[in-house]
Amino acid sequence: MRKVKVLLTLALIFFVWMIISGSAYAAEESLTLDQAIDLALKNSTQLKQDQFDIEKNTKIQKELYNSIENFSPLPYYSPEEASLTSNYKWAYYNTRLAEKKYEYDKNVVTAQAMQKYFDVLNAQNSLKLAELNERNESLTLSQILSKQKVGMATDLEVTQAKVALEKSKVSTTAAKATLENAYNSLNDYLDLEPGSRPNLVSNILYSKLENKGLDFYINKALTERLDYWAKEEAAEVSEQVVDFAEIWKVGDIESQKAFLDAAETRETVIRDVTKAYNDILNLEQTIATLEESLTMAKKALKTAEVQYAVGIITYTDKLSAETKVLQAQNALDTAIYQHRLAVTSFPLLAGLNSGAGSSNTQSDQNTQQ
Repeated sequence: MRKVKVLLTLALIFFVWMIISGSAYAAEESLTLDQAIDLALKNSTQLKQDQFDIEKNTKIQKELYNSIENFSPLPYYSPEEASLTSNYKWAYYNTRLAEKKYEYDKNVVTAQAMQKYFDVLNAQNSLKLAELNERNESLTLSQILSKQKVGMATDLEVTQAKVALEKSKVSTTAAKATLENAYNSLNDYLDLEPGSRPNLVSNILYSKLENKGLDFYINKALTERLDYWAKEEAAEVSEQVVDFAEIWKVGDIESQKAFLDAAETRETVIRDVTKAYNDILNLEQTIATLEESLTMAKKALKTAEVQYAVGIITYTDKLSAETKVLQAQNALDTAIYQHRLAVTSFPLLAGLNSGAGSSNTQSDQNTQQ
């Protein structure tokens, strides 16, 4: 009996150890950007809902098709058959729309996962800079207090240094809170354990947009983007079901409105893609400028290190040069993250949000009749 109790105790200890070690491992394990995207796609409730919608609309479409097949062939449509035929065409449209929306939402989930991943990286960079600034202000205060003892610094200078140090501490506290919030948001989105702190990979590769010309991306968007596809296809279906409308004139007006709506959406797509295209090219120029700034800051730091070694400048001066390098690196990293996200989203998500391209209201009503 005693042996059984010992074995149970050991088993319990092992189980608890596995839980604790597993949580610690999850908190310390590296998480690449691709892994974060895979987790987001796997755990997305929106994508699960989209899959359900595809199954639901497919079922409705099949039921309507079977109902139409049960009618005897006649040279004309009966009112009931006309209604079913109209509803079937909208059901077929809704099934395809649900499939398109699933692909669109995969792009949205990918972009949002990237954004949250980059939010953590930016927050980490901001915290490093805030801590370095706080360290710099602390050293500055120490130097001023030393000078005050020998009459080389005034009370006002001491007060100003203390205020600067307190401000830097506030900034550090705020940066820590921002990082905490960014991690919490990432954990929620990826369905990670609360409090997890995976080590993110900050070395995000930068490559320019494979520039095939604006017209190429506009045509791609007009062919594949959900919002325009939905409006264009809805217009086509509206035209097809005009003859099945209870009042032909009403159906014809609805069809004309649908085509006008599609034309307006087409112009919106062109504007969105054009703006996003120019933004990416401008961002690439900005990145080139920031790379030059970082190179110059690193050269200045090397000079400062040599000057500090031979006693020309103080440690605080050298620390100031380190701060400028970190500032330049942070600015470059942020721009690269923005560029990576912009290129990934381009052109299919240009100007869109997660609610774009939802099911056409008229088509839903027709299907439910």
